[in-house]
Amino acid sequence: MFQKDDIVLYGTHSVCRIQEVSELNFNGKPAVYYILKPVYREESTIFVPVDNSALSGKMHAVLSPAEANRLLDLLPNEPSCWLEGSERRKEHYKRALADCDRLELLKIVRDLHRQQKRLVSRGRKLYAADESTLREAERLLCDEFAYVLQIQRSQIERWIRSRLQKAEIKNTDRKPSVYEEIGMIGLEPTTSAM
Repeated sequence: MFQKDDIVLYGTHSVCRIQEVSELNFNGKPAVYYILKPVYREESTIFVPVDNSALSGKMHAVLSPAEANRLLDLLPNEPSCWLEGSERRKEHYKRALADCDRLELLKIVRDLHRQQKRLVSRGRKLYAADESTLREAERLLCDEFAYVLQIQRSQIERWIRSRLQKAEIKNTDRKPSVYEEIGMIGLEPTTSAM
């Protein structure tokens, strides 16, 4: 069970502080609730019934700084998670968002940026569902990484791009070539590997 002042991720609400754990009476039924305040949207308050596993199960502990850095080290060597067929992708994305699987979300963002780059070069754009998932996954990842790494939210995307470049160079044991930044996270060499 989470405690007062714990920092958690809660579904699509991103990083939240547990302001209180207390009994409240909604609709004449007293129950114990987590009272959450989103870190980046403090005007909001979220009430999560402690005994409702479907809702409280959407709460996850935030990453540690070491875990966040480890995920960024892993990403360059992770295979693509791109799925052909918009319905298959939509289901996969929905599951990754619901499970709060950060590595999978990083792969999704990377792969959607790569797909977006390919489509733009042909005068096309991402499907609306893919674009929506991309924005949602970026927001969740950037909010959490900014919080745990104590980097201003406005600077986190640039920091992640730089960090991924270093991880890719380190993981491939080759001299850096010219890299092209595609969106937030997707990095690809613009020249072939040596």
